[in-house]
Amino acid sequence: MASPFLLANPGGFGIVPLKTGMKSPRAITIAATLLFLGFFAFYITRPQEPSYKGRTMAQWLSAANRPGNAQSNEYRDSMVAIKAIGTNAIPTLLKYLEARDSTFTLRVNSFLPRTLRLHFNLATAHEKHEWAYLSFADLGKEGLPAVPALGELAKHPNSDTRAWTFSCLYNICPEKQTYQPILTQFLHDQDRILRLDAARTIRNLYPSEAEQLGAYKEFPELKTPPATNTLSASDSAGTK
Repeated sequence: MASPFLLANPGGFGIVPLKTGMKSPRAITIAATLLFLGFFAFYITRPQEPSYKGRTMAQWLSAANRPGNAQSNEYRDSMVAIKAIGTNAIPTLLKYLEARDSTFTLRVNSFLPRTLRLHFNLATAHEKHEWAYLSFADLGKEGLPAVPALGELAKHPNSDTRAWTFSCLYNICPEKQTYQPILTQFLHDQDRILRLDAARTIRNLYPSEAEQLGAYKEFPELKTPPATNTLSASDSAGTK
């Protein structure tokens, strides 16, 4: 076992205590260097995003998604930017929906200010999911080219991705022949909230076919029209 003491000088004139557990300056320097190199590698290899007026999608959307910002000029400018980027935004939005928090991102986000980490595209997975939702709501029918890929994301193993995908599809509202099979698939999702929202959406959009499609099998109470407005499918991800 190593001694908790070191000689004060080579001549042996006295000893001084050495604090156990203390990291040497060299170890701290190495750790800091590795962290910096990891951050640098992550930054330069991150996917490139479409931009508008010199700002990336992430920068526009981070401004739009600040708490209490929904009625601000900044929010409106951000939505104008997404509209201007148009269908070029779709590949990035699909990646946002699949975002997961890596250990590295969580560690960096724990000490970086929000404005700085968003500048370096280090948003959390939840923030990116919200960005996709806002963007598809803004794009509306312009988001139709994304529907086949969204249909595949409806089978994603991560429940958060499936929930936000459901809401993005609701914002686009594709044609019946495309949308109805995806909604029917959601009736068999592992998540009960998603199954319920799928059943409600089928009832609201295709009432004459709802029973045949199985919307009432698990939720027979939906046969009775609600007396008041119920939770819409577009709100499902927000309840996750």
